[in-house]
Amino acid sequence: MKTLSKVMSKICIGEIREFSSKRNIHISIMDYLKIIRSKTAALFSLSFYAGAHESQCSRKLCSKLANIGLNIGMAFQIIDDILDCTGSAEIIGKPTAHDIKDGIYTLPVIYALHTNNTELPDILSKDTLSSNDIVRILEIAKETKGLEKAKKLSEKYTDKAFKLIAELPENGSKHVLIDVTEKLLVRQF
Repeated sequence: MKTLSKVMSKICIGEIREFSSKRNIHISIMDYLKIIRSKTAALFSLSFYAGAHESQCSRKLCSKLANIGLNIGMAFQIIDDILDCTGSAEIIGKPTAHDIKDGIYTLPVIYALHTNNTELPDILSKDTLSSNDIVRILEIAKETKGLEKAKKLSEKYTDKAFKLIAELPENGSKHVLIDVTEKLLVRQF
């Protein structure tokens, strides 16, 4: 219960951080990573930890599985943010560029903001974004390699998760975990 309450508190703090950073064109990559670590990654980590704990795994294995969940959660959120910029509503099951429209700048946009592109801050400072503004924001994220950099970072977290999974004892559960992780993290951009 202590672990659960700590993580739930962390998730709430992450939500508050994300809300506080809305429309902030000065958000850092580190701030973004702290937000997703506190939200999505913490939820994945807790799920893995709780499952291991309830299965009466050793403390060491519970910790390793929590770390696997953290890395899967980080990669999952970054991939979700990339798909929000590159996917279609039909494929991803929700409207695209939703976060940008809400003033939440995800990793591809944040990377683009940290270049010498002067057009992007001007567009993002508008009170209301038009469809053309959204298209241009996504173009800038691609032109400035924001999407490419985000993809590379997601691959780092994915690789780390798979390396940790490889260290798990051989059994059927390990192979199920590999299959599920591949479905979550090896997606089309």
